Order: sequence, then structure tokens, then C-alpha cells
Amino acid sequence: MRHLLFLASFLFFTPLLANMASPIFAEGTLGAQPFISEYVDIVNETIRIVPDSQFQTAAYDIVYTVDAKQEGTQIPMLFYALEFKDYFHIWVDDSIVELRPIPEQFIDPFEGYDHVFGEEAELATVQWPDGQGLNAPLHTLKYFEMDLSQGRHTIRVTYEADVRGDSWGWVNRYSFRYSLSPAQYWKSFGELTITVDNRSHGQQLTTNLESPHRGSLDSVAVWHFSYLPADMITIEYEPELTSLATTLIAINPDGMAGIVLLLLACLHLFFVIHFRKKFPTKRFSWVVIVGGLIIPFLALLTYVKAYDLIDWAIGPEASEQNGLYSVMIFILYPIAMPIYLGIMWGIDYFVKRQIKR
Repeated sequence: MRHLLFLASFLFFTPLLANMASPIFAEGTLGAQPFISEYVDIVNETIRIVPDSQFQTAAYDIVYTVDAKQEGTQIPMLFYALEFKDYFHIWVDDSIVELRPIPEQFIDPFEGYDHVFGEEAELATVQWPDGQGLNAPLHTLKYFEMDLSQGRHTIRVTYEADVRGDSWGWVNRYSFRYSLSPAQYWKSFGELTITVDNRSHGQQLTTNLESPHRGSLDSVAVWHFSYLPADMITIEYEPELTSLATTLIAINPDGMAGIVLLLLACLHLFFVIHFRKKFPTKRFSWVVIVGGLIIPFLALLTYVKAYDLIDWAIGPEASEQNGLYSVMIFILYPIAMPIYLGIMWGIDYFVKRQIKR
């Protein structure tokens, strides 16, 4: 065996805010499977993910058992490591491996993959056999070399990952991810064991995997696969809501505005009829005019304030993203007000004619 490419992706970006806020308030760390030379078989892989008590970081412990079909001397291994949370350790057969600077002459293709440095050595491109690839700043690539004899070996990677925060919806959602898709390029794939140890956090989690084969997600959950269950493992936590917050979300701002409009319109109608019976000969009803101007405004204001009410009921985990542009509802006032005023004016006119008869 001449070359071995080992790739792990760790992503943590600060979201860019333009005119519209991004619903992803923390990109988190994306761990990825290694890309392995065609001379190496993956016998089995174990992935252990342990979220902390606050579900803000997670300890990853990934162990690969590989079977090298050929001898290798000073085999290059390359990682893509962008802003991983804290420590990052690699062991090969229980011996820790030291990272090294990427040598300038290290430009030859890996076996089965193309690795090319960009202009002025600022950008590197790693391309997979099917044309897919990765562009990465050169300083984010971590490089080391090792000897790998023919036979079975153990490669272990440990690191701490950042959580990914998603405010798309009423409640913040948090997740840890691990990409399995690169494994489709492996020469062979044996067994995969995934363990999620949720004992520190203790709250109920969800995943995009099937039900655990052993244990439960509020404690320790274990899966065993002989195939890739998904392109990416996602472990998600959504804070639990109170009954009040659940009810208000179910009603939603549209419903709250509709309820307020209906109640105020009924009250307005009562006073419109009462005024007309008391002053049947008056040409104009100030009750119609004032109510027609104010009530549509109050209904639209209820729509805006409903977002604040729901966020208050949710508490600190409210995403506060849904109501960012709710004030734009007031552009409907020039349309809604004449319609409502016209309806009440018509009712007043009808009541006035009935009284005259």
C-alpha cells in the first residue's frame, strides 16, 4: 500500500447576517468518515457520542478496525479540521500520532483520490472518484505520517464537538451530526455500531435513525448495522414546552388576531346598533367611524404582539425568529380598514332604515 487518505471534517461557522437573519445560530461541528485507500478494508467501525449535561458539546470517540492488504511506509494521512471545539487526538494501534506541517512536495495524488494545492498554496482541493470534492483553506488541513504493516490495525479518533443550533420554528433545536456518506467510497464496509450515551443530559432526544436496537435515547442507545443507515447521523434535542406555550402555538398569531377581531367587532356592532336606536335621525354615526378606524388596527397589532406572547410563554429557548417581520402586516391596514368600515357603515345604514319604517 502506497498511500492512505484519512479525512475528517469539523465545521463551526459564525452565521452571516444580511437583511434576513439566518435561522442557524450555531453551525456546530460536522464530523466525517475517513476516506481510505483502495488497499484497505474497513472491518468494523464504532461511533460513540456523549453529549454534555447542557447539550452544548459532545465527546466523539470513533474507532476503525482496518485490514491493510499491503505494507506501507510513511503513509500520509490528511485531515480537514476547521474550528473543532477543543482537543483532537489520533491513535494508531494504541500509539498517539503527532501532527506535522504539510510538506511542500506533498502534491502527488492519493491512491484513488486527487489532492491538489491551489494557487500560492492557499487552497487545497480533494476530489473523490465520482467527481465530488472538498475545497478547503490549506491551513485547515492537518497532516501526519505513519507506518502501516500488512494486516489488521486500529485507528481511533477522539475530539469534542460543538452543538449545531437551529432557530427555524418557534423553539431552538440543537443537534450533533456525523457524516457517513464518505463510506460509500470505501472498498468494503463491515459492521457499524453507533452508541449515544445520553446519561449526562438525560432529556429525550430524537435521531434520524430507526429505533435503538438496544437501550433508549434518554439513557444509552445502541444500534448495529451492516449497511449505511443514512448519509448523516443527526442527534437532535428540542426543549420541552409548557402546556400554555403549546396552546398558544396551536392558536398561532393568525388565530389570535382573528379572535380579537371577532370579539371587538361584536362589541362594536352592539354599540353601533345602540347608538342608532338612540339617535335615529343623525346623518353620521361617530361610533361607526371611530370603531372602523381603531378595530382593524388593534387586530393587526394583536397579530404582531402575539409573537411576543408566544416567545414569553416558551421562555429562554424561544427562537424569536418568527416575528422579525411581523410589523409588515400593517401594510394591510389601508386595505383592511376601508373594508371593515364599509361593512359597519352598511349595517348602520340598514338599522337606520329599519327604524324609520
